[in-house]
Order: sequence, then structure tokens, then C-alpha cells
Amino acid sequence: MVPIKANPPGSRATNDGVAEPSVAIILVNWNGWLDCIDCLDSLMGGVVPPGHIYLVDNQSADNSLERIAVWCAHPRRLDSARDFPGVQRYSAQPHPAPLVCRRVAAPAGPPPTLQPECHITLIQSGANRGFAGGNNVGIKLGLAEGADWFWLLNCDTVVDRGALSALLNRASGILDAGIVGSTLLYHDAPEEVQALCGGAMDPKTFVTWHIGNGTRSNQIPNDPTDVEAQVAYVVGASMLVSRAFVEQVGLMQEDYFLYGEELDWATRGKNLFRQYWAPNSLVYHKVGKSSAKVMPAFAMRLMLRNRLRFVQRFYPAHIGAVRRRFWWDWVRHLLKWRFTAARITREVLIDRGQSGTEVPN
Repeated sequence: MVPIKANPPGSRATNDGVAEPSVAIILVNWNGWLDCIDCLDSLMGGVVPPGHIYLVDNQSADNSLERIAVWCAHPRRLDSARDFPGVQRYSAQPHPAPLVCRRVAAPAGPPPTLQPECHITLIQSGANRGFAGGNNVGIKLGLAEGADWFWLLNCDTVVDRGALSALLNRASGILDAGIVGSTLLYHDAPEEVQALCGGAMDPKTFVTWHIGNGTRSNQIPNDPTDVEAQVAYVVGASMLVSRAFVEQVGLMQEDYFLYGEELDWATRGKNLFRQYWAPNSLVYHKVGKSSAKVMPAFAMRLMLRNRLRFVQRFYPAHIGAVRRRFWWDWVRHLLKWRFTAARITREVLIDRGQSGTEVPN
């Protein structure tokens, strides 16, 4: 593990004078200010130990950063907010104090000095950089400001007050802990699991699926061993990444734009680090909120394109077999009159530039 620095931003000293880990909590927003506020309310209300929040806006068209700044100045409970056991909201305090924010435009030189009373940095990324690109903006700033860990968290989540502590506790004392995942529960059906830590992958087809999807929340195993043995990647909705991982493996690969970045990152680091699961790190995820803002066809195109891109990048000997499977999928879509799916599959297959570095607009 990376040695902990003496009281870096976002850390606090313990009774023995040793600083707890400095955590950069990174949220990436695109036209989702209400979700961001809901997430911030749960983060500031209950996360222990504290971390500094880097909220990166990917060129939203809904004035997101201004709306979020207004809420920080006058925190209040959203009408749409839901209550969950273990979630503690900042706005629930009798008289919640204003939250001090710092504004940063990236990449515009050194940011203003981070003051101790400031817990949130609002960053304008300058473009729609996708999931990986937006997170990389936050990671770079967190690296420069001394973070030991990076908690990548979807803005369409609400977190249990012990979620971050559970992640850090799972990684504590494990030298090869590169990425640690949470238990993701459906926000609108909290009794059901979206994913236990991450996803598994079929080594022949490279199809992935979420581990434990559909498991009842009262049946989550306490022993992480079996789940960790299946993990090919940690789901990006909640992933704690060590500074050592970032420094040795590098930043997230940005040419996926959406879907596939976590698998790429994990694959690049698998010979140096392992992935772990913190069962008691509970995160309630509003699944599909971000992708619902774009056409389903766009999401499908990216998922298919990025699977080919991943296989070409890491397992080129298998690309022919995967492409043949895609052609068979195209036939099945036609036979079942799924003409839009068939068209997208064919377009991805005949687009020879799919393995390049183009990024969707």
C-alpha cells in the first residue's frame, strides 16, 4: 500500500498522530444535477472517514454546476429523496451549514489552493469526455493533491454511511489491493442486488454479467472469497482504487467512452494487483439513469463496439470467433424481427474503424 502522508487534504489525524487515508471521491455528471445533489446529501451526511469530493461536469446543458452550487449554499432535502436504513442525509440536520465549494475549470492550470473547510470541488471538464475521461479529470487533480485512494462513484447513487469505511477496511493491510468494490442494490428495489462487487466474464465469448444479480439483500454472503474468485472487473458505479494502482497501471482508457472501461482497467492491472469485495459497503444505484438520457441504440452500439475493441486489444487471437458470434447474433435478430438491433450489429461489424480511438460525439 502507498505510505500515508501527513494530514493531506481530505484526511484527519487519529489519536496516535497517524493520518487516516486521504480519499478523493470522484463523481462524473452529465445533465444529472438532481441525482448529484441526492448523492452529495448522503455523502456529506454520513461518510466516515471523510474524503474530498471532486464533482466533474461533462459539459452538461442543464446548468448542473450552478444548480449544485446553489444547493451547497442552502442544503435541503429533495422532494424525490428516498430513505434507506443506514443512509444519513446532511440535509436532515436541524440547521445544515452551507457546504464550501471550490470551482475549477479543467485543464486551466493549477487550481485554487484547497482550504481545510472546503469538502467539494466542482470541476468543469470542458467537454463530454465520457465515463473514463471525466473520472480521469478528477483522478489527476486528486493525485496532485495527495490522495491515497480514489472512490469512483456514480452520481446516480445514494450511499450507506459506512460504505467508504467498509471499502477501506477490506483493503487494509493487503499489499496487492488495487480495486475494491461495493454491494450495489437497486435504488427502486433495495431488497434486490444489482451486483456483488463486479462482473464475471466468459473467457470464450467475452460476454460479461453482474455477479449476484437478483440476489435478495438478506442473502448477501458475509465471506467475500467466492465472489472475489469470479470478479473480472469491479462495477464502476462504486470502485475504490489505490494510488499505487493508478501510478503503476495508468489512468482509465478513454476511447471506450462508455461501457468496458472497468474491464480494460482491471485487465491491464491483473498481473500487479487483485480486486476485492467489501460486502458491507452498501450503495443504492439508480440503474440506467445516465444511459436513459441517450437512445438505447446508442448504448447498444457502444457495448458491441467496445466488446470488439477489448478483445482486439487484449485477446487478438479470439477476434475472429467473436466477430462470427456477432454475425450469428445478427441473423437471430433478423429472424425475430429485431431490425434495429440487427442493423446496429451489422454496422458495428462492418465498421473497420471500431478498433481505433474515435469517440462518439
